[in-house]
Amino acid sequence: MSINEGLPPQNIEAEQAVLGGILIDAAALDAVMTIIQPEDFYREVNRWIYDAYLVLHRQHEPIDFLTVSTVLEQQQRLADIGGAAALVKLIEVVPTAAHAEYYARLVAHCALQRRVIHAAGEVAAMAYDEPVPGELERQALALLQNATATSTVQHVLSPAERAEQFYNQITARRDFFVPSGFWAIDDGIGGWLRGGVTAILGIPAIGKSALCESSARLMSARGVKSLYVSAEMPAWLCTARELAARSGLNSLDMLRRTLNDEQMARAIAGLGEVSEGGIYVYDRPPFSPALIEAQVRRLWARGIDIQVIFVDSLQLLNSDNPQLRDVRHVVEDVSRALHLMAQSLDVPVVAVVKTNRKAYETNDHRPRKEYMRESGNLEYDASNVFAIHRPSMWGEDGQAVLMERTWQAVYRDGMEYAAHMTELLVLKGRVGGEGTPAEPYYIPLGWDSVHTRFWCPPRPLLP
Repeated sequence: MSINEGLPPQNIEAEQAVLGGILIDAAALDAVMTIIQPEDFYREVNRWIYDAYLVLHRQHEPIDFLTVSTVLEQQQRLADIGGAAALVKLIEVVPTAAHAEYYARLVAHCALQRRVIHAAGEVAAMAYDEPVPGELERQALALLQNATATSTVQHVLSPAERAEQFYNQITARRDFFVPSGFWAIDDGIGGWLRGGVTAILGIPAIGKSALCESSARLMSARGVKSLYVSAEMPAWLCTARELAARSGLNSLDMLRRTLNDEQMARAIAGLGEVSEGGIYVYDRPPFSPALIEAQVRRLWARGIDIQVIFVDSLQLLNSDNPQLRDVRHVVEDVSRALHLMAQSLDVPVVAVVKTNRKAYETNDHRPRKEYMRESGNLEYDASNVFAIHRPSMWGEDGQAVLMERTWQAVYRDGMEYAAHMTELLVLKGRVGGEGTPAEPYYIPLGWDSVHTRFWCPPRPLLP
């Protein structure tokens, strides 16, 4: 790379080698196009020459000395690049086109450095301008992400490459799923899917947040660390609910400070478990996918291996695009961004989703995908869509009796658990487990309303 004090990063020799290699063998452009674009060249004249190559490529015309000269002449740029003699010099720079792809990567690297430097300058300027509180970090992250985002065509995997990739995945120690902590969920759909979004929907007060909290707590007991994005409630309330679930104490008694000595001792022991656990809570607005991803990467940099992200709730997140105002468009943007974030980080994202009131109007009161409130494209972006349904919440005696009989026949001590039965309906399962609206596939869970926690009933008795 040329080192000129006061000048941005550049590699003029590599730029010339790329252009010369393509003139020698136009087939090299196919590989180079997936790495660099015209704006990646530092010298403007080199940018013009490369743009002429692309013009000919789009027109399915040969790329050679004569055709490139003609295009540049038509664009009134031939004289500005130094005439036809400049093209001849490019051919003399390299003897072969064999290394054009290598030189293209050098050009791309310098372009990345320039974009990052430019973005850093804009961030510094914004910091001096005293922006609205909370906006600086969001805008700074957006600028840096745009600077480092590639605008080139990504590599297309061949059948052999796909087969090798999948073989490496299924033979590696890293699983496709992160165990949820509930055997019924893990047996039913594998757990929380890496690189995908799982939507948890339900009506208010059904326990959507509690399901995420319970999963995070159970996973923490197995050494799995998670990030809990709490836009619904402050961190201290998350702690109170976790402590109640761990200690068996009533969270309301703790908040009222009416614990006796024995209960206080249990609370202190429970706080020790919370302190040594693996749940990291992010509760300070603004909340957006870009900021969430930044928090995860910061924790990773500190050696904290976050393996799952819980979002409570999706409709309360902000879009990273400040131009969006309509709620539906914001949710669409957030939904897509969470999907891309899950893929980028290769971790599961479990998001709480609020439903509209249509569930109150149906006979069975079961939530459906179309009930998701202002959900945009979430149904398509999510890998899995679960809905929480608790029959006893509706006072449907006939249905509740049927559930009790089913559990009594299948599970040990069925009557004890049936009174708290909850169905986790699988409305969409990208890797299986999906039922039909008439006969939904559901995962049985128990609900403890006093300690706001879910639990699994005993495993089915084996014959």
